[in-house]
Amino acid sequence: KKGAPMSNEELRDVVMNILIAGRDTTACAMSWTFWELSKHPEVVDKIVAEVKEICGHVSDGNNENDDTNDYSYDAVSKLRYTH
Repeated sequence: KKGAPMSNEELRDVVMNILIAGRDTTACAMSWTFWELSKHPEVVDKIVAEVKEICGHVSDGNNENDDTNDYSYDAVSKLRYTH
């Protein structure tokens, strides 16, 4: 009925539908992205260069003072090519 509250079962079904649909579409999008990137190594090189420039590089663990990495939301939002 319109305006009537949902039962616990109906609410559970709606939430499960959202979670399952979100998982499947995310997995599909990521798979397609990696497939396309595997066919275009020049794009991967540009992405890696941009990430290194804006976020820093991954530490090799040998330098105790290596705190140049910034993968915060603010830093990642500056990735224009990758976005």
